[in-house]
Amino acid sequence: MPTAAALAGGESSDHSEPPTGEPTATGATSISEPSASEPNEISDLPIGQPDDTGAPTSDAELVTAAEAAVAAPPAPQEEKVAAALKPLPPPLSPPATPYPARPEPVVRHAPPRPTPPPVHTDAPPRKLFFWKLRQRELRLGDRTLIMGVLNVTPDSFSDGGKYSDPDRAYARAIELEELGADIIDIGAESTRPGSGRVALAEEIRRLIPVLKRLKDKLTIPISVDTYKAEVAERALDLGVEIINDPSALTFEPQLAKIAAQYNAGLVLNHMRGTPETWAKLGPLSDPIGTVTRDLEATVNRARRAGVEKQRIVIDPGLGFGKRKEDNSAILARLGQLNSLELPILVGPSRKSFLAHPDPDETKFASAGAATAAIMSGAHIVRVHDVREMRAATDVVDEILRARQEPIVR
Repeated sequence: MPTAAALAGGESSDHSEPPTGEPTATGATSISEPSASEPNEISDLPIGQPDDTGAPTSDAELVTAAEAAVAAPPAPQEEKVAAALKPLPPPLSPPATPYPARPEPVVRHAPPRPTPPPVHTDAPPRKLFFWKLRQRELRLGDRTLIMGVLNVTPDSFSDGGKYSDPDRAYARAIELEELGADIIDIGAESTRPGSGRVALAEEIRRLIPVLKRLKDKLTIPISVDTYKAEVAERALDLGVEIINDPSALTFEPQLAKIAAQYNAGLVLNHMRGTPETWAKLGPLSDPIGTVTRDLEATVNRARRAGVEKQRIVIDPGLGFGKRKEDNSAILARLGQLNSLELPILVGPSRKSFLAHPDPDETKFASAGAATAAIMSGAHIVRVHDVREMRAATDVVDEILRARQEPIVR
Protein backbone atom coordinates (compact mmCIF):
# COMPACT_ATOMS: atom_id res chain seq x y z
CA MET A 1 0.00 0.00 0.00
CA PRO A 2 1.51 3.36 -0.92
CA THR A 3 2.59 5.66 1.88
CA ALA A 4 1.43 9.18 2.34
CA ALA A 5 4.77 10.48 1.21
CA ALA A 6 4.56 8.47 -1.94
CA LEU A 7 1.14 9.79 -2.65
CA ALA A 8 2.31 13.31 -2.04
CA GLY A 9 5.62 13.13 -3.90
CA GLY A 10 4.43 11.05 -6.78
CA GLU A 11 6.96 8.21 -6.01
CA SER A 12 5.74 4.69 -6.55
CA SER A 13 6.33 1.64 -4.38
CA ASP A 14 7.56 -1.71 -5.46
CA HIS A 15 3.98 -2.68 -6.24
CA SER A 16 3.14 0.50 -8.21
CA GLU A 17 1.31 0.04 -11.46
CA PRO A 18 2.59 1.20 -14.81
CA PRO A 19 1.44 4.51 -16.32
CA THR A 20 -2.03 4.86 -17.77
CA GLY A 21 -2.52 3.63 -21.27
CA GLU A 22 0.30 1.05 -21.15
CA PRO A 23 -0.70 -2.60 -20.98
CA THR A 24 0.44 -4.65 -18.02
CA ALA A 25 1.87 -8.10 -18.09
CA THR A 26 -1.62 -9.47 -17.63
CA GLY A 27 -2.90 -7.41 -20.56
CA ALA A 28 -4.96 -4.96 -18.46
CA THR A 29 -4.67 -1.25 -18.90
CA SER A 30 -3.10 0.58 -15.98
CA ILE A 31 -4.28 3.81 -14.38
CA SER A 32 -1.86 6.71 -14.49
CA GLU A 33 -0.71 8.33 -11.28
CA PRO A 34 -0.90 12.02 -10.78
CA SER A 35 2.24 14.00 -11.20
CA ALA A 36 3.86 16.08 -8.51
CA SER A 37 2.72 19.24 -10.18
CA GLU A 38 -1.00 18.23 -10.12
CA PRO A 39 -2.75 18.72 -6.77
CA ASN A 40 -4.74 15.86 -5.26
CA GLU A 41 -8.38 16.93 -4.83
CA ILE A 42 -8.88 14.66 -1.85
CA SER A 43 -5.54 14.71 -0.01
CA ASP A 44 -4.98 18.43 -0.27
CA LEU A 45 -8.12 19.21 1.75
CA PRO A 46 -8.08 19.07 5.50
CA ILE A 47 -9.87 16.00 6.82
CA GLY A 48 -13.40 16.72 7.94
CA GLN A 49 -13.67 19.99 6.01
CA PRO A 50 -16.14 20.33 3.14
CA ASP A 51 -14.97 21.34 -0.26
CA ASP A 52 -16.13 24.45 -2.00
CA THR A 53 -19.23 22.63 -3.37
CA GLY A 54 -20.63 21.96 0.08
CA ALA A 55 -20.46 18.16 -0.29
CA PRO A 56 -19.77 16.22 2.95
CA THR A 57 -16.28 14.83 3.42
CA SER A 58 -16.36 13.04 6.75
CA ASP A 59 -17.44 9.45 7.12
CA ALA A 60 -20.39 10.41 9.28
CA GLU A 61 -21.57 12.97 6.80
CA LEU A 62 -21.21 10.50 3.96
CA VAL A 63 -23.26 7.93 5.84
CA THR A 64 -25.95 10.49 6.65
CA ALA A 65 -26.13 11.59 3.00
CA ALA A 66 -26.44 7.99 1.82
CA GLU A 67 -29.23 7.25 4.27
CA ALA A 68 -31.08 10.38 3.18
CA ALA A 69 -30.77 9.38 -0.46
CA VAL A 70 -32.18 5.96 0.31
CA ALA A 71 -35.06 7.39 2.32
CA ALA A 72 -35.95 10.00 -0.36
CA PRO A 73 -38.92 9.07 -2.66
CA PRO A 74 -37.90 7.96 -6.09
CA ALA A 75 -38.42 10.14 -9.10
CA PRO A 76 -41.54 9.48 -11.14
CA GLN A 77 -39.61 7.61 -13.79
CA GLU A 78 -37.93 5.56 -11.11
CA GLU A 79 -41.32 4.67 -9.66
CA LYS A 80 -42.45 3.28 -13.02
CA VAL A 81 -39.27 1.24 -13.32
CA ALA A 82 -39.64 -0.05 -9.77
CA ALA A 83 -43.25 -1.03 -10.39
CA ALA A 84 -42.31 -2.83 -13.58
CA LEU A 85 -39.57 -4.80 -11.82
CA LYS A 86 -41.73 -5.69 -8.82
CA PRO A 87 -42.40 -9.44 -8.81
CA LEU A 88 -46.00 -10.58 -9.37
CA PRO A 89 -47.86 -11.96 -6.37
CA PRO A 90 -48.39 -15.70 -6.31
CA PRO A 91 -51.68 -16.91 -7.82
CA LEU A 92 -54.61 -17.29 -5.47
CA SER A 93 -55.42 -20.80 -4.52
CA PRO A 94 -59.03 -21.91 -5.09
CA PRO A 95 -61.26 -21.70 -2.04
CA ALA A 96 -61.81 -24.83 -0.04
CA THR A 97 -65.56 -24.42 -0.47
CA PRO A 98 -66.68 -23.78 -4.06
CA TYR A 99 -68.82 -20.78 -4.77
CA PRO A 100 -72.55 -21.55 -5.03
CA ALA A 101 -73.86 -21.95 -8.56
CA ARG A 102 -75.47 -18.85 -10.02
CA PRO A 103 -79.22 -19.34 -10.31
CA GLU A 104 -80.76 -19.33 -13.74
CA PRO A 105 -82.29 -15.97 -14.63
CA VAL A 106 -86.04 -15.80 -14.39
CA VAL A 107 -87.53 -14.89 -17.75
CA ARG A 108 -90.83 -13.12 -17.36
CA HIS A 109 -92.95 -13.22 -20.49
CA ALA A 110 -95.48 -10.49 -20.94
CA PRO A 111 -99.03 -11.75 -21.38
CA PRO A 112 -100.11 -11.87 -25.02
CA ARG A 113 -101.73 -8.67 -26.21
CA PRO A 114 -105.36 -9.07 -27.18
CA THR A 115 -106.04 -8.76 -30.88
CA PRO A 116 -107.51 -5.30 -31.45
CA PRO A 117 -110.80 -5.10 -33.25
CA PRO A 118 -110.71 -4.03 -36.90
CA VAL A 119 -110.35 -0.27 -37.24
CA HIS A 120 -112.26 1.34 -40.05
CA THR A 121 -111.51 4.64 -41.65
CA ASP A 122 -113.96 7.49 -41.52
CA ALA A 123 -117.65 6.82 -41.77
CA PRO A 124 -118.81 5.61 -45.18
CA PRO A 125 -118.94 8.60 -47.54
CA ARG A 126 -122.24 7.46 -49.01
CA LYS A 127 -125.04 5.44 -47.49
CA LEU A 128 -126.90 2.56 -49.06
CA PHE A 129 -130.39 3.20 -50.39
CA PHE A 130 -133.00 1.40 -52.42
CA TRP A 131 -134.56 3.81 -54.86
CA LYS A 132 -138.11 2.70 -55.57
CA LEU A 133 -139.32 3.29 -59.14
CA ARG A 134 -142.47 2.26 -60.97
CA GLN A 135 -141.23 -1.14 -62.11
CA ARG A 136 -138.04 -1.79 -60.10
CA GLU A 137 -135.73 -0.78 -57.30
CA LEU A 138 -132.25 0.54 -57.84
CA ARG A 139 -129.63 -0.21 -55.22
CA LEU A 140 -127.63 2.96 -54.63
CA GLY A 141 -124.26 3.14 -52.88
CA ASP A 142 -122.48 -0.07 -53.92
CA ARG A 143 -121.28 1.65 -57.05
CA THR A 144 -121.89 4.95 -58.80
CA LEU A 145 -124.79 4.94 -61.23
CA ILE A 146 -124.43 6.81 -64.52
CA MET A 147 -127.35 8.87 -65.77
CA GLY A 148 -126.74 9.49 -69.46
CA VAL A 149 -128.02 12.77 -70.90
CA LEU A 150 -130.05 12.83 -74.10
CA ASN A 151 -131.15 16.31 -75.19
CA VAL A 152 -133.78 16.50 -77.91
CA THR A 153 -133.71 20.30 -77.98
CA PRO A 154 -132.47 22.58 -80.77
CA ASP A 155 -130.77 25.00 -78.37
CA SER A 156 -129.07 22.94 -75.68
CA PHE A 157 -125.78 24.45 -74.51
CA SER A 158 -123.81 21.27 -75.23
CA ASP A 159 -125.42 19.24 -78.00
CA GLY A 160 -128.34 21.37 -79.14
CA GLY A 161 -130.02 20.06 -82.31
CA LYS A 162 -127.82 16.97 -82.59
CA TYR A 163 -130.55 14.58 -81.47
CA SER A 164 -133.71 16.56 -82.19
CA ASP A 165 -134.65 14.04 -84.86
CA PRO A 166 -136.54 11.12 -83.22
CA ASP A 167 -134.57 8.51 -85.14
CA ARG A 168 -131.24 9.95 -84.06
CA ALA A 169 -132.47 10.29 -80.50
CA TYR A 170 -133.53 6.66 -80.50
CA ALA A 171 -130.13 5.52 -81.81
CA ARG A 172 -128.35 7.62 -79.24
CA ALA A 173 -130.40 6.16 -76.40
CA ILE A 174 -129.50 2.62 -77.48
CA GLU A 175 -125.85 3.67 -77.72
CA LEU A 176 -125.85 5.21 -74.23
CA GLU A 177 -127.10 1.97 -72.73
CA GLU A 178 -124.40 0.02 -74.58
CA LEU A 179 -121.74 2.44 -73.31
CA GLY A 180 -122.71 1.70 -69.72
CA ALA A 181 -125.45 4.12 -68.72
CA ASP A 182 -127.69 2.94 -65.88
CA ILE A 183 -130.41 5.54 -66.52
CA ILE A 184 -131.23 7.71 -69.54
CA ASP A 185 -132.45 11.25 -68.86
CA ILE A 186 -134.29 12.84 -71.80
CA GLY A 187 -134.88 16.59 -71.91
CA ALA A 188 -136.94 18.58 -74.39
CA GLU A 189 -136.43 22.08 -72.89
CA SER A 190 -133.06 23.70 -72.36
CA THR A 191 -132.20 25.23 -69.01
CA ARG A 192 -128.96 26.84 -70.10
CA PRO A 193 -128.24 30.31 -68.63
CA GLY A 194 -130.35 32.97 -70.34
CA SER A 195 -132.68 30.53 -72.05
CA GLY A 196 -136.41 31.32 -72.30
CA ARG A 197 -139.31 29.10 -71.39
CA VAL A 198 -140.71 26.65 -73.93
CA ALA A 199 -144.45 26.32 -74.42
CA LEU A 200 -146.13 23.13 -73.24
CA ALA A 201 -147.17 22.08 -76.72
CA GLU A 202 -143.65 22.53 -78.11
CA GLU A 203 -142.08 20.47 -75.37
CA ILE A 204 -144.59 17.68 -75.94
CA ARG A 205 -143.97 17.81 -79.70
CA ARG A 206 -140.23 17.29 -79.17
CA LEU A 207 -140.48 14.63 -76.50
CA ILE A 208 -143.38 12.31 -77.19
CA PRO A 209 -142.16 10.88 -80.55
CA VAL A 210 -138.87 9.85 -78.97
CA LEU A 211 -140.55 8.21 -76.00
CA LYS A 212 -142.86 6.26 -78.28
CA ARG A 213 -139.86 4.90 -80.20
CA LEU A 214 -138.04 3.90 -77.00
CA LYS A 215 -140.98 2.27 -75.23
CA ASP A 216 -139.95 -1.26 -74.18
CA LYS A 217 -136.71 -0.99 -76.15
CA LEU A 218 -134.34 -0.41 -73.25
CA THR A 219 -133.49 -2.53 -70.24
CA ILE A 220 -132.62 0.51 -68.12
CA PRO A 221 -135.11 3.06 -66.75
CA ILE A 222 -135.94 6.30 -68.58
CA SER A 223 -136.08 9.67 -66.83
CA VAL A 224 -137.67 12.81 -68.25
CA ASP A 225 -136.21 16.23 -67.41
CA THR A 226 -139.19 18.55 -66.97
CA TYR A 227 -140.89 20.82 -64.46
CA LYS A 228 -144.29 20.75 -66.20
CA ALA A 229 -146.86 18.49 -64.58
CA GLU A 230 -148.70 17.74 -67.84
CA VAL A 231 -145.48 16.78 -69.65
CA ALA A 232 -144.59 14.53 -66.72
CA GLU A 233 -147.98 12.80 -66.90
CA ARG A 234 -147.75 12.21 -70.66
CA ALA A 235 -144.25 10.78 -70.23
CA LEU A 236 -145.30 8.47 -67.42
CA ASP A 237 -148.10 7.14 -69.61
CA LEU A 238 -145.39 6.02 -72.08
CA GLY A 239 -143.42 4.00 -69.55
CA VAL A 240 -141.09 6.61 -68.06
CA GLU A 241 -140.11 5.71 -64.49
CA ILE A 242 -138.43 8.89 -63.19
CA ILE A 243 -139.29 12.58 -63.31
CA ASN A 244 -136.28 14.90 -62.95
CA ASP A 245 -137.65 18.30 -61.94
CA PRO A 246 -134.97 21.01 -62.48
CA SER A 247 -136.96 23.51 -60.38
CA ALA A 248 -137.49 21.27 -57.31
CA LEU A 249 -141.27 21.87 -57.43
CA THR A 250 -140.90 25.66 -57.39
CA PHE A 251 -142.35 26.20 -60.88
CA GLU A 252 -145.24 23.72 -60.77
CA PRO A 253 -145.70 22.19 -57.33
CA GLN A 254 -148.56 20.00 -58.60
CA LEU A 255 -145.99 17.86 -60.37
CA ALA A 256 -145.40 16.09 -57.03
CA LYS A 257 -148.96 14.74 -57.08
CA ILE A 258 -148.45 13.32 -60.56
CA ALA A 259 -145.28 11.57 -59.44
CA ALA A 260 -147.04 10.17 -56.39
CA GLN A 261 -150.00 8.99 -58.50
CA TYR A 262 -147.74 6.97 -60.81
CA ASN A 263 -145.35 5.77 -58.06
CA ALA A 264 -142.53 7.30 -60.04
CA GLY A 265 -139.06 8.16 -58.88
CA LEU A 266 -138.59 11.89 -58.32
CA VAL A 267 -135.38 13.90 -58.58
CA LEU A 268 -135.54 17.30 -56.89
CA ASN A 269 -132.90 19.61 -58.37
CA HIS A 270 -132.07 22.83 -56.53
CA MET A 271 -132.53 25.94 -58.65
CA ARG A 272 -131.90 29.51 -57.62
CA GLY A 273 -133.98 32.06 -59.54
CA THR A 274 -134.67 31.30 -63.21
CA PRO A 275 -132.36 30.85 -66.21
CA GLU A 276 -133.28 34.36 -67.34
CA THR A 277 -132.06 35.92 -64.05
CA TRP A 278 -129.02 33.79 -63.21
CA ALA A 279 -126.56 36.28 -64.62
CA LYS A 280 -127.83 38.96 -62.24
CA LEU A 281 -127.59 36.91 -59.07
CA GLY A 282 -124.78 37.54 -56.63
CA PRO A 283 -122.75 34.92 -54.75
CA LEU A 284 -124.22 32.93 -51.89
CA SER A 285 -122.89 33.57 -48.40
CA ASP A 286 -123.44 29.92 -47.43
CA PRO A 287 -123.92 27.84 -50.59
CA ILE A 288 -124.26 24.36 -49.09
CA GLY A 289 -126.30 25.64 -46.16
CA THR A 290 -128.74 27.39 -48.51
CA VAL A 291 -129.03 24.34 -50.76
CA THR A 292 -129.60 22.01 -47.81
CA ARG A 293 -132.34 24.15 -46.30
CA ASP A 294 -134.12 24.66 -49.62
CA LEU A 295 -133.98 20.97 -50.51
CA GLU A 296 -135.29 20.02 -47.09
CA ALA A 297 -138.27 22.31 -47.67
CA THR A 298 -139.05 20.90 -51.10
CA VAL A 299 -138.71 17.32 -49.83
CA ASN A 300 -141.31 18.11 -47.18
CA ARG A 301 -143.54 19.57 -49.88
CA ALA A 302 -143.24 16.40 -51.96
CA ARG A 303 -143.94 14.23 -48.93
CA ARG A 304 -147.09 16.21 -48.17
CA ALA A 305 -148.18 15.64 -51.78
CA GLY A 306 -147.96 11.89 -51.25
CA VAL A 307 -144.48 11.03 -52.58
CA GLU A 308 -142.80 8.33 -50.54
CA LYS A 309 -139.38 9.16 -49.20
CA GLN A 310 -137.90 6.02 -50.80
CA ARG A 311 -138.76 7.49 -54.22
CA ILE A 312 -136.92 10.81 -53.77
CA VAL A 313 -133.38 11.70 -54.84
CA ILE A 314 -131.89 15.16 -54.23
CA ASP A 315 -129.60 17.17 -56.52
CA PRO A 316 -127.71 20.31 -55.32
CA GLY A 317 -128.11 21.83 -58.80
CA LEU A 318 -124.59 22.77 -59.86
CA GLY A 319 -124.76 25.79 -62.15
CA PHE A 320 -128.44 26.47 -61.54
CA GLY A 321 -128.16 30.08 -60.40
CA LYS A 322 -124.78 29.55 -58.67
CA ARG A 323 -121.52 31.27 -59.37
CA LYS A 324 -118.29 29.37 -59.96
CA GLU A 325 -117.16 29.75 -56.37
CA ASP A 326 -120.59 28.61 -55.16
CA ASN A 327 -120.33 25.41 -57.18
CA SER A 328 -116.87 24.69 -55.82
CA ALA A 329 -118.06 25.24 -52.27
CA ILE A 330 -121.00 22.89 -52.81
CA LEU A 331 -118.73 20.14 -54.12
CA ALA A 332 -116.32 20.64 -51.23
CA ARG A 333 -119.09 20.25 -48.63
CA LEU A 334 -121.45 17.95 -50.46
CA GLY A 335 -121.42 15.53 -47.53
CA GLN A 336 -123.58 17.92 -45.53
CA LEU A 337 -126.51 16.82 -47.67
CA ASN A 338 -126.33 13.45 -45.94
CA SER A 339 -128.24 15.05 -43.10
CA LEU A 340 -131.38 14.77 -45.27
CA GLU A 341 -131.02 10.96 -45.36
CA LEU A 342 -131.61 10.77 -49.11
CA PRO A 343 -129.62 9.60 -52.14
CA ILE A 344 -127.62 12.33 -53.89
CA LEU A 345 -127.41 12.99 -57.63
CA VAL A 346 -124.90 15.49 -59.04
CA GLY A 347 -124.77 16.82 -62.60
CA PRO A 348 -121.43 18.55 -63.28
CA SER A 349 -121.12 17.52 -66.91
CA ARG A 350 -120.20 20.35 -69.32
CA LYS A 351 -121.39 23.05 -66.95
CA SER A 352 -120.24 26.58 -67.76
CA PHE A 353 -118.07 26.83 -64.64
CA LEU A 354 -116.03 23.90 -66.01
CA ALA A 355 -115.93 25.03 -69.64
CA HIS A 356 -112.63 25.22 -71.59
CA PRO A 357 -111.98 26.27 -75.19
CA ASP A 358 -111.01 22.70 -76.03
CA PRO A 359 -113.96 20.26 -75.66
CA ASP A 360 -111.60 17.53 -74.48
CA GLU A 361 -110.41 19.77 -71.66
CA THR A 362 -114.02 20.39 -70.67
CA LYS A 363 -114.54 16.65 -70.62
CA PHE A 364 -111.58 16.18 -68.30
CA ALA A 365 -112.82 18.97 -66.05
CA SER A 366 -116.22 17.29 -65.88
CA ALA A 367 -114.58 14.03 -64.88
CA GLY A 368 -112.69 15.83 -62.13
CA ALA A 369 -115.86 17.39 -60.74
CA ALA A 370 -117.70 14.06 -60.94
CA THR A 371 -114.87 12.38 -59.06
CA ALA A 372 -115.03 15.01 -56.31
CA ALA A 373 -118.78 14.55 -56.04
CA ILE A 374 -118.53 10.77 -55.73
CA MET A 375 -115.79 10.98 -53.11
CA SER A 376 -118.08 13.29 -51.13
CA GLY A 377 -121.05 10.93 -51.26
CA ALA A 378 -122.86 11.24 -54.61
CA HIS A 379 -124.73 8.09 -55.64
CA ILE A 380 -125.53 9.10 -59.22
CA VAL A 381 -123.77 11.39 -61.68
CA ARG A 382 -125.58 12.90 -64.64
CA VAL A 383 -123.19 13.08 -67.61
CA HIS A 384 -123.05 13.46 -71.38
CA ASP A 385 -119.90 11.40 -72.05
CA VAL A 386 -120.93 8.05 -70.65
CA ARG A 387 -117.97 5.95 -71.75
CA GLU A 388 -115.34 8.32 -70.37
CA MET A 389 -117.23 8.94 -67.14
CA ARG A 390 -117.79 5.23 -66.61
CA ALA A 391 -114.02 4.68 -66.72
CA ALA A 392 -113.55 7.45 -64.13
CA THR A 393 -116.34 6.31 -61.81
CA ASP A 394 -115.06 2.71 -61.83
CA VAL A 395 -111.73 3.94 -60.44
CA VAL A 396 -113.40 6.09 -57.78
CA ASP A 397 -115.68 3.23 -56.73
CA GLU A 398 -112.66 0.96 -56.28
CA ILE A 399 -111.02 3.58 -54.07
CA LEU A 400 -114.18 3.90 -51.98
CA ARG A 401 -114.34 0.14 -51.50
CA ALA A 402 -110.70 0.06 -50.41
CA ARG A 403 -111.40 2.86 -47.94
CA GLN A 404 -113.98 0.72 -46.17
CA GLU A 405 -111.76 -2.33 -45.76
CA PRO A 406 -110.85 -2.94 -42.08
CA ILE A 407 -107.34 -1.98 -40.96
CA VAL A 408 -105.88 -3.96 -38.06
CA ARG A 409 -103.43 -1.97 -35.96
